[in-house]
Amino acid sequence: MQEFYEEMMEHDLDPFMMFDSAGKLSKYNKEAEYLLSYVLSREIYDLAVSNAALSFGFKRSFVSLHYERNIFYAILVGYIDEERLGIKLYKEVSDSAKLNMDTKKTEVNIFTILNLSRNSTLSQSDVTITELYDPSIPDIKLNVEKFLNLLNHAFRCYLEADELSLKVFLKIGETMLLEGRKYPICSIKFQSFDTKVKDAALLFSRAKEAGVSLFVKDDSIMIEFPLIT
Repeated sequence: MQEFYEEMMEHDLDPFMMFDSAGKLSKYNKEAEYLLSYVLSREIYDLAVSNAALSFGFKRSFVSLHYERNIFYAILVGYIDEERLGIKLYKEVSDSAKLNMDTKKTEVNIFTILNLSRNSTLSQSDVTITELYDPSIPDIKLNVEKFLNLLNHAFRCYLEADELSLKVFLKIGETMLLEGRKYPICSIKFQSFDTKVKDAALLFSRAKEAGVSLFVKDDSIMIEFPLIT
């Protein structure tokens, strides 16, 4: 029975990790191995400790966690002795299929709309901007109004920054599957090491309205969308 249970955990779609008393990773399943390519095990350990029950037992917490393309809505933390601490992260079901339902997409030059947003939002800011753009990216079909709302809010996160790096590029070797067709992935990355991203919840709301993927860290915002021409 124990062997069967362990095999079920190994093939679970939700990542599971176990740590020893020193905070070292002692056990994990395949989904956790995938997740650990995006986040340090120490960060997950700290998450488990901060959400553990005050005494031995199990505690479930509803959270909003984003690690690259991985989004989690809840965690379960448990320990029955001082030697083992376990955590399971519950994956949020992606609604990326909604990307195909937007009929208000129009063809636009991504650099033009990016500059429009930057100039209108940061016109009163002294931030120094470094640009790294891939000029080979063609015009792309987007919901311009909703995408512009997302860009405007992203730029507002850096109103008080001293320096901001803007990068627009295609992700090499990665594609997005929509309605049976594969599309290249276009990315816009905002990064500043002197300003932390605030109000991420509103950013995710704007991204969902625009039908694009969003990944937020303390020092960066990444927007990804299919290259539909």
